[in-house]
Amino acid sequence: MKIFQHIDEYHPFDGIGNDCRGFRSIFNISSTDNYVVTQRNFCSKENKIILISDFSKELINQLEINHESIHILHYGGSGYPLDFFLSLPGRKFLRFHNVTPPEFYLGCNESVYVSMDKFFTKSILELFSLSNDIELAICDSNTNANFLKNYSSIPTMIVPILKDYSKILSNKDGLQSSILNNQITSKDLVFVGRIVPNKKIQDIITVFFFWKKYHPASKLHLIGGLVPGIEEYFDFLKDYINELDLKEDIEFYFKIDELEKTKILSKSIFYISMSEHEGFGIPLLEAMQNQLVVIAFASTAIPETLKKGGILIYKKDFPQIAELMNQISEKPDIYRSTLKTQERALDFYRNYPFQEKLENIFFNQERVNL
Repeated sequence: MKIFQHIDEYHPFDGIGNDCRGFRSIFNISSTDNYVVTQRNFCSKENKIILISDFSKELINQLEINHESIHILHYGGSGYPLDFFLSLPGRKFLRFHNVTPPEFYLGCNESVYVSMDKFFTKSILELFSLSNDIELAICDSNTNANFLKNYSSIPTMIVPILKDYSKILSNKDGLQSSILNNQITSKDLVFVGRIVPNKKIQDIITVFFFWKKYHPASKLHLIGGLVPGIEEYFDFLKDYINELDLKEDIEFYFKIDELEKTKILSKSIFYISMSEHEGFGIPLLEAMQNQLVVIAFASTAIPETLKKGGILIYKKDFPQIAELMNQISEKPDIYRSTLKTQERALDFYRNYPFQEKLENIFFNQERVNL
């Protein structure tokens, strides 16, 4: 038996790519031969990556793709050629992440909104069309499972995004020492995510504007990537930053590696998320791993991901949010107790039986019966 994970674009740092690598780690532990099949590969140093354009009958025979093979389609919206996926012999599974509703793009150029609306509609039609071909949809959150149930009859199961949650990506000895001495010196804020409207980055900037009234020397670090076609949202953010006279205090970081990202996280105190649509939220967990206090708007899958860790915000009262953050930063005992809630949340993921779950799904020779 061989396993093939299908993904539109295979990237080194994005959530879907990392989840794909997490699945590979389980298959490797189980000594199961596995491959990634993609239209575009941006991970040239990894092995067993096959481009769709290289597929042929000869390659299918060479790889011994047959009725015992397993195919997993990582789905975050329309883009992967479904005819190709369905034509391959073997069992078919969906790893469903999320599809962003088009209403978040209403403030953009009309052509952008129309394009995103078409993308969403096509994605919904594809999910509906897959109902009779997919054995099981493995969703990374209940939020995504409930979304899928609205548009498809595919059975669902919840398995969180798979990564190594045991690692603390940085050791914040200096910060921990200052906390123990009842002094928290770091005042910088950080957010990690694509520069897209549903992330509501303008709201993070507004929180920072009020935060600076308490801590004038603080900085805001925005780590993400531009999405082709919606650069105007980035232009809007730059104009807003200039309007608030924050140009010297906010820095964007594009295409940085994990080490550089970790360094930025290490010198920050709060991770801020004002996003209004998240299917899961790996950066939230990375922030907790790096012992930042997470302040997050309680939308979509965010409360589910945080597992009662960090601070959830239910109303976007920006001055009040900044005041709350200041109270936490001025009171190390509250800071420490919040970090403890985050450690308990991380323990859920550290102890999650990923290997048992996936082996039960994929190595069961009978069709999954839910």
